[in-house]
Formats: sequence, structure tokens, C-alpha cells
Amino acid sequence: MQSSQLMSLATILTGFIAASQGYNQEASALLYGGIANQQQQAINFTRENEIEADRIGINLLSNTQYNPAGMVSFFKIMQRQTDNQTFASYQHLLTHPLDQVRIAEAENRIAQLSSKNLHKTQSNDDYFYMHARISALNTDDKTGLLKRTYTSSPRSQYELAQAYEMNQQWQNAEGTYQALAKQNNNMPFILGLGRSYIKQQKYAEASSLLEQYLKVQPDNFALNIYLAQARLYSQQSAVAIKQMNSYLRNTGQPRTAEIYQLLALAYTNTEQHYLAKKTQVEYLYYNGNYHTAIGILQNLIKDKELDATEKQHLQTRLEQIVKTQKDIKALG
Repeated sequence: MQSSQLMSLATILTGFIAASQGYNQEASALLYGGIANQQQQAINFTRENEIEADRIGINLLSNTQYNPAGMVSFFKIMQRQTDNQTFASYQHLLTHPLDQVRIAEAENRIAQLSSKNLHKTQSNDDYFYMHARISALNTDDKTGLLKRTYTSSPRSQYELAQAYEMNQQWQNAEGTYQALAKQNNNMPFILGLGRSYIKQQKYAEASSLLEQYLKVQPDNFALNIYLAQARLYSQQSAVAIKQMNSYLRNTGQPRTAEIYQLLALAYTNTEQHYLAKKTQVEYLYYNGNYHTAIGILQNLIKDKELDATEKQHLQTRLEQIVKTQKDIKALG
């Protein structure tokens, strides 16, 4: 036990002794002081934990070759959204450190990292390909991407493939991705090739390609989404249902609106309308459309043909979504 905690307990104990001797005012002061000190120590401990969590996060980002400077950018966004000046005068009462404190701590920690680690982050292929795709998706001048000069290096060719995709030149994108995949079966190349096949309605080729890689990476979200699309569009809805339910049951990956949207469509295609509606509820929920999800659930519960167990399951889900909706409104 830390000395500060012992001091707090001693203060509280002295307060009880003073009260037993009739020193009521002194006892109150000692008791409240001891309790307040304990609470302050708990708050301090919480802030220290938050700072330590930030430090661990920065180290994890660096060790896994992602740029830790992104954490600083995130804290700066938080700072813009929060009036920290309001809290600055009594920051000792806060359970979380101020954003400017977290920014300073993060910048200092990143400065202490070796330049070697930071160089590894920027030179990592996965990081580069992810950054290239996000940049292409978010650029306003899509046609301008085609006017750039590209070299024969895999990185540059991947950027060229993004340019073709953004301008819907799918045959050119397919050829570029095929050439890249022959050199190295890097997952961004495989996913790009799969997208190109799907956009050209080459569903058999897409399914054949993506199936073999899904066996190796069954929890890969993008692989599951693209393969489900290829199967749905090629009238293999039953196979797509089995695949997506397996993903939801076995991978432990976060649930998303996209997977439920495809699953609901597959159920509709196979005329499993009740399951389609249940799945649509999850799609709406993960898309933030709580009101419509609640309405569908309320209608499903009214079905007199449902057994008691299924009705209770629906009622429980309804209560969960209603609570989430209330929590979100309270935050807003």
C-alpha cells in the first residue's frame, strides 16, 4: 500500500477517534479530508493509467510498423472538438489528462523512438499500399491520377492500378493487378484483382481466386465481402449465406453493416424472408439507423407464429437497440 493511501486511512481513523471523544467539527474535517484525499489519489491513478495507455499504444504502432504520429493527429482532432480551456483550471479533478497534455506526451514519446523504427514504418509495403488506396479513394481529381508518371516498380504499378480503378478502367486495372500478383501474391494485389473481376462481371474468376485465399485467411474482412459479392451476383446465394454465417460465428471480427447487407440480400434471394428481416435489423443497427431497426423488430415480435424462445430473443435485441439509441441521444 502506498504511503499516500496509508496517510488517508490514518486521517479517516483519527476522525473516527475524534468523533468518539466528542470533537465533532474536528472529526468531520478529518473524515472529509481523508475521503477527499482517497478520491483524489484514485483520480490521479486513472490519469496516470491513461498516459501509460497512450505510451503503450505508441510503442505498439511503432513495433507493428504503423506511423505513431497518427495518434498525435487524433488527439489534435479531439482538442478541436473540446473546449479544454474550460477544464484547465481544475484539471487535477479530471479522470483523463487534457488533450494538450496527451499531445505533448505523445510527441515526446515519438521523438524518443529511434529513426530506424520510424523509417521501417514508412517503408513497410502494407503501410504503403493502404496509404496509396486511401489517397486514391479520397482524391478529388480522379482523372489527374492517370496523368501522373509511373515506374515499373510494384509500388508505382499499384498506384497505377488505383488510377485505373478510380476511373473505372477495369480491364486495365485487371491487367496491372495480374502482373503484380504474378510477381508477389501480396493481399492488396489479390483484392484488387478480385474487385476488377467483379466489376467486369467475371464472377467465376473472382470466386475461384478469392476462395483459395480465404482458406488461408478466413477472418479477412475484405476477402469475405468480395467473395460474398461474387457468389451473390452469380446466383450462389445459398453458398454465400453459409460463408457469411461462418465468418460471423467463427472469426471474432467486429460486425459491420456491409456483411449484414449482403447476408440480408442472400436471404431474400433464397426467399427466407423472416431471416432477411432479422438480418436487415442488424444492417440498420450497424448503420446507425436505430429507429427503423426498432420498427422492424416491433413488427416481427407481433408475429403470432413465432415460438416463445424466438420472441424472447427478439424482445431482448429490441431492448438492446432501444438502450443504444437512448445512450447515443444522451451523448448528443
